[in-house]
Amino acid sequence: EKWRAYEADIEAHRPFRDLEYQIGVDDQPLRWVSVSGQPFFDDNGNFLGYRGTAKYVQERKDIEASLLRLQLAIEQSPVSIMITDAKGKIIYVNAYFSAMSGYSADEAIGRTPKILWSGEMPSAIFAEMRKALDDGNIWRNEMCNRRKSGELYWESQTISPVLDQRGDITHYISVS
Repeated sequence: EKWRAYEADIEAHRPFRDLEYQIGVDDQPLRWVSVSGQPFFDDNGNFLGYRGTAKYVQERKDIEASLLRLQLAIEQSPVSIMITDAKGKIIYVNAYFSAMSGYSADEAIGRTPKILWSGEMPSAIFAEMRKALDDGNIWRNEMCNRRKSGELYWESQTISPVLDQRGDITHYISVS
Protein backbone atom coordinates (compact mmCIF):
# COMPACT_ATOMS: atom_id res chain seq x y z
CA GLU A 1 0.00 0.00 0.00
CA LYS A 2 2.80 2.38 0.91
CA TRP A 3 4.72 1.46 -2.24
CA ARG A 4 1.60 2.13 -4.39
CA ALA A 5 1.28 5.59 -2.82
CA TYR A 6 4.90 6.37 -3.70
CA GLU A 7 4.40 5.07 -7.25
CA ALA A 8 1.35 7.33 -7.61
CA ASP A 9 3.38 10.34 -6.43
CA ILE A 10 6.18 9.57 -8.87
CA GLU A 11 3.82 9.01 -11.80
CA ALA A 12 2.04 12.29 -11.00
CA HIS A 13 5.41 14.08 -10.62
CA ARG A 14 4.69 14.97 -6.99
CA PRO A 15 7.33 15.20 -4.24
CA PHE A 16 7.92 12.10 -2.14
CA ARG A 17 9.63 11.55 1.19
CA ASP A 18 11.31 8.69 2.97
CA LEU A 19 10.72 5.96 0.42
CA GLU A 20 12.55 2.97 1.89
CA TYR A 21 13.78 0.00 -0.09
CA GLN A 22 16.72 -2.35 -0.33
CA ILE A 23 19.50 -2.07 -2.87
CA GLY A 24 22.40 -4.34 -3.64
CA VAL A 25 25.78 -3.52 -5.09
CA ASP A 26 27.74 -6.30 -6.79
CA ASP A 27 28.01 -9.29 -4.45
CA GLN A 28 27.34 -7.23 -1.31
CA PRO A 29 24.28 -8.00 0.82
CA LEU A 30 21.17 -5.89 0.30
CA ARG A 31 21.18 -2.65 2.30
CA TRP A 32 18.25 -0.45 3.27
CA VAL A 33 18.12 3.10 1.91
CA SER A 34 15.66 5.96 2.29
CA VAL A 35 15.13 8.40 -0.56
CA SER A 36 13.23 11.65 -0.89
CA GLY A 37 12.71 13.56 -4.11
CA GLN A 38 11.40 16.81 -5.48
CA PRO A 39 10.19 16.96 -9.09
CA PHE A 40 12.32 19.10 -11.39
CA PHE A 41 10.78 20.90 -14.38
CA ASP A 42 12.24 23.03 -17.17
CA ASP A 43 11.15 26.62 -17.86
CA ASN A 44 8.29 25.35 -20.04
CA GLY A 45 6.93 23.11 -17.26
CA ASN A 46 8.19 19.88 -18.79
CA PHE A 47 9.11 17.25 -16.23
CA LEU A 48 12.84 16.52 -16.30
CA GLY A 49 13.19 14.18 -13.37
CA TYR A 50 13.70 14.26 -9.64
CA ARG A 51 16.29 15.90 -7.46
CA GLY A 52 16.64 14.37 -4.07
CA THR A 53 18.62 12.66 -1.43
CA ALA A 54 19.27 9.11 -0.42
CA LYS A 55 20.71 7.84 2.83
CA TYR A 56 21.55 4.45 4.22
CA VAL A 57 19.16 3.44 6.99
CA GLN A 58 20.52 -0.07 7.52
CA GLU A 59 21.52 0.59 11.14
CA ARG A 60 18.00 1.74 12.03
CA LYS A 61 16.49 -1.24 10.22
CA ASP A 62 18.82 -3.59 12.12
CA ILE A 63 17.77 -1.99 15.42
CA GLU A 64 14.09 -2.28 14.48
CA ALA A 65 14.56 -5.97 13.64
CA SER A 66 16.38 -6.54 16.93
CA LEU A 67 13.62 -4.80 18.89
CA LEU A 68 10.98 -6.86 17.10
CA ARG A 69 12.83 -10.09 17.99
CA LEU A 70 13.04 -8.96 21.62
CA GLN A 71 9.36 -8.01 21.67
CA LEU A 72 8.31 -11.39 20.24
CA ALA A 73 10.59 -13.27 22.65
CA ILE A 74 9.09 -11.47 25.65
CA GLU A 75 5.53 -11.82 24.42
CA GLN A 76 5.93 -15.53 23.64
CA SER A 77 8.06 -16.36 26.68
CA PRO A 78 6.93 -19.36 28.74
CA VAL A 79 7.29 -17.28 31.92
CA SER A 80 5.11 -14.53 33.31
CA ILE A 81 6.56 -11.06 32.65
CA MET A 82 5.21 -7.86 34.13
CA ILE A 83 6.74 -4.39 33.79
CA THR A 84 5.75 -1.49 36.03
CA ASP A 85 6.73 2.14 36.03
CA ALA A 86 8.86 3.47 38.91
CA LYS A 87 5.72 4.06 41.01
CA GLY A 88 4.55 0.46 40.59
CA LYS A 89 1.80 0.98 38.01
CA ILE A 90 1.65 -1.93 35.55
CA ILE A 91 2.55 -0.83 32.02
CA TYR A 92 3.06 -4.24 30.35
CA VAL A 93 2.19 -7.90 30.85
CA ASN A 94 2.89 -10.74 28.45
CA ALA A 95 0.49 -13.48 27.38
CA TYR A 96 1.80 -15.96 29.96
CA PHE A 97 1.04 -13.47 32.75
CA SER A 98 -2.54 -13.33 31.49
CA ALA A 99 -2.77 -17.12 31.27
CA MET A 100 -1.43 -17.56 34.82
CA SER A 101 -3.28 -14.73 36.56
CA GLY A 102 -6.51 -14.64 34.57
CA TYR A 103 -6.10 -10.88 34.03
CA SER A 104 -5.97 -9.69 30.44
CA ALA A 105 -3.43 -7.02 29.55
CA ASP A 106 -6.25 -4.46 29.41
CA GLU A 107 -7.40 -5.44 32.91
CA ALA A 108 -3.89 -5.35 34.42
CA ILE A 109 -2.35 -2.28 32.77
CA GLY A 110 -2.83 0.84 34.85
CA ARG A 111 -3.27 -1.12 38.07
CA THR A 112 -0.63 -2.26 40.57
CA PRO A 113 0.65 -5.77 41.29
CA LYS A 114 -1.55 -5.71 44.40
CA ILE A 115 -4.25 -7.22 42.18
CA LEU A 116 -2.35 -10.50 42.64
CA TRP A 117 -1.82 -10.31 46.40
CA SER A 118 -3.46 -13.20 48.14
CA GLY A 119 -3.43 -11.92 51.71
CA GLU A 120 -1.54 -15.12 52.61
CA MET A 121 1.95 -13.58 52.66
CA PRO A 122 3.39 -11.92 55.79
CA SER A 123 3.70 -8.15 55.53
CA ALA A 124 7.42 -8.48 56.33
CA ILE A 125 7.90 -10.05 52.88
CA PHE A 126 6.57 -6.90 51.21
CA ALA A 127 8.71 -4.65 53.42
CA GLU A 128 11.76 -6.73 52.46
CA MET A 129 10.79 -6.48 48.80
CA ARG A 130 10.30 -2.72 48.96
CA LYS A 131 13.65 -2.16 50.70
CA ALA A 132 15.57 -4.32 48.23
CA LEU A 133 13.97 -2.63 45.22
CA ASP A 134 14.33 0.90 46.62
CA ASP A 135 18.04 0.14 47.16
CA GLY A 136 18.29 -0.87 43.48
CA ASN A 137 18.70 -4.58 44.23
CA ILE A 138 17.09 -7.66 42.73
CA TRP A 139 14.48 -9.34 44.93
CA ARG A 140 13.61 -13.06 44.78
CA ASN A 141 11.08 -15.09 46.74
CA GLU A 142 8.25 -17.60 46.55
CA MET A 143 4.88 -15.87 46.47
CA CYS A 144 1.36 -17.07 47.03
CA ASN A 145 -0.75 -15.04 44.61
CA ARG A 146 -4.44 -14.92 43.77
CA ARG A 147 -5.82 -15.35 40.25
CA LYS A 148 -8.66 -13.18 39.04
CA SER A 149 -10.92 -16.18 39.70
CA GLY A 150 -9.88 -16.14 43.37
CA GLU A 151 -7.84 -19.34 43.13
CA LEU A 152 -4.48 -19.23 44.94
CA TYR A 153 -1.25 -20.23 43.23
CA TRP A 154 2.43 -20.27 44.14
CA GLU A 155 5.21 -18.94 41.98
CA SER A 156 8.89 -18.18 42.22
CA GLN A 157 9.19 -14.46 41.57
CA THR A 158 12.17 -12.29 40.66
CA ILE A 159 11.79 -8.51 40.51
CA SER A 160 14.55 -6.30 39.18
CA PRO A 161 14.81 -2.53 38.95
CA VAL A 162 15.50 -1.08 35.50
CA LEU A 163 17.99 1.78 35.63
CA ASP A 164 18.55 4.63 33.21
CA GLN A 165 21.96 5.94 32.16
CA ARG A 166 22.28 7.96 35.39
CA GLY A 167 21.46 4.96 37.56
CA ASP A 168 17.96 6.13 38.45
CA ILE A 169 15.19 3.54 38.66
CA THR A 170 12.73 4.02 35.79
CA HIS A 171 10.83 0.70 35.84
CA TYR A 172 10.63 -2.68 37.49
CA ILE A 173 10.46 -6.02 35.72
CA SER A 174 8.95 -9.07 37.36
CA VAL A 175 9.59 -12.55 36.03
CA SER A 176 7.74 -15.55 37.47
